[in-house]
Amino acid sequence: MKEYTKILSAEPSNPVIDILADLLSGKGGELNAIHQYFFQYVMTSDMELKKLFKHLMMEEMKHAELIADSILAFGGIPYLCNHFNKFFSTDFLDYSLSEKEFVLNNIKDEEFAIKSYNNAIEQVDNESLKKLLGEIRDDELNQLDELKKQLERFEN
Repeated sequence: MKEYTKILSAEPSNPVIDILADLLSGKGGELNAIHQYFFQYVMTSDMELKKLFKHLMMEEMKHAELIADSILAFGGIPYLCNHFNKFFSTDFLDYSLSEKEFVLNNIKDEEFAIKSYNNAIEQVDNESLKKLLGEIRDDELNQLDELKKQLERFEN
């Protein structure tokens, strides 16, 4: 299993907790990705996609755990809500029903996640958190590459 950076020297910080809360529970957050990949996993009969969606779901679960642990390290409680105190909802999910739409929407969502992690990295001062967020962002970049390879199958 991949090793991720541990958060060091975390001082209580509400702005950092707000940033992390959005990465966990916001519209484009890890909880949304987990549920999106689960929905797609059960809805597809394409065995290659089924395997990929399960893999991506498990990776997103690890990211959610890392973000929740980071919230705790900064003195917060990982309530499943964004910084506006809007609780996570499956209303955020995309309920498309075709495999090509699954992949296209996942590409868009992964691009949004990468942008969100880049923004978060710019906003935080804690070096270990910056490093951890970079590691998660790099996972998201790899996921994006995997999805783009799948898209090629549906465009040929």
